[in-house]
Amino acid sequence: MYVWSILACLAKNTNSRSNKIDAAADTVKSQTTMDYASKTLSELKTICRERKIKGFSGKSTKELITLIQSKDEVPTNTIVEVEAPAEVEAPMEPIVLRQDVLNGDTIVILPTLESDSAQIIIADPPYNIGKDFGNDSDKQPMDEYLIWCEKWIKECLRILKPNGTMFIYGFSEILALILSKVPYSVNRRWIVWHYTNKNVPSLNFWQRSHESILVLWKSDKVFHRDDIREAYTEGFLNGAAGKERKATKGRFSKGDKSTTYTAHANGALPRDVIKVAALAGGAGMNERVNHPTQKPLTLCDKLIRSCKQSATDGYVLVPFAGSGSECLAAKKLGLPFVGIELNPEYVTLIHQRLEEKTQTEEVVPPSESLSANP
Repeated sequence: MYVWSILACLAKNTNSRSNKIDAAADTVKSQTTMDYASKTLSELKTICRERKIKGFSGKSTKELITLIQSKDEVPTNTIVEVEAPAEVEAPMEPIVLRQDVLNGDTIVILPTLESDSAQIIIADPPYNIGKDFGNDSDKQPMDEYLIWCEKWIKECLRILKPNGTMFIYGFSEILALILSKVPYSVNRRWIVWHYTNKNVPSLNFWQRSHESILVLWKSDKVFHRDDIREAYTEGFLNGAAGKERKATKGRFSKGDKSTTYTAHANGALPRDVIKVAALAGGAGMNERVNHPTQKPLTLCDKLIRSCKQSATDGYVLVPFAGSGSECLAAKKLGLPFVGIELNPEYVTLIHQRLEEKTQTEEVVPPSESLSANP
């Protein structure tokens, strides 16, 4: 919000000005006596927003306390600043500059976000299968669950930029029902996250080895295929790369054509089946945290890199932040993000990952043995 000094307000009513100065002085007094050391990282960020202190994104708890305390100190020769008159519209800090996780209900928070502002949305909602997320919300009658899904999908599509991309995780049988709540005017593709290192021995049925990902976009999609190419298989490199394939019957309309396979420097074209190990068994031991449905950082990184734009072209929105993998991947790629998480314990967990592990958690590329041909 713009602020005016007392000198700029001399033409205003003296009593009104005096009241504002007294209020400002009282505010400064209360601020200087506050025990910031007892506040959590999320609470300190809330204080920064309320006081319109800029530059708090990405700072640690200690750095935030120092920043807030520096704003509490009012030199004796400094004119106290007061708010502008009500008729002056107050410009807000652009959300694209933020890197933050909000604690609250996504159904409540999403409507407060600006339309056409997010370049990427990654939604990993509860699958309605009875998982314990600490809030007793992952088991509803299916019709109620789908009504709930329709609400947040509608808001997410409003927030998504015209050239943005939205990803929704889910088991195929549930995601197919969720897809029915997506307007027909929205473009869609179905991709698969495939893993083979996770099973349920007690299950007397087909073992699940994949989760589906619904990809949505409004109009012109952004896709960087060269940024997410995959390693070639040994069979292709040893058997086909650089060799000429003669024309075969039915392959070309003219029988005299042939093809020479050339290996691309960055690997094979990306497929719609992404092969990344789940965080189970011995996989991802250094990455795993206490969350029942944590997604691998490698998978999150690939989704974001497939369609990311510049840091000034919008933020990454994570409406169900969970373990924070998507937020961490966005931060590693230098993108602003806004995560929303209902469980305060998970919010604390995400902040810890963002602060403590940004420099240690590495994005591990998918195994070369799992990659496809060009």
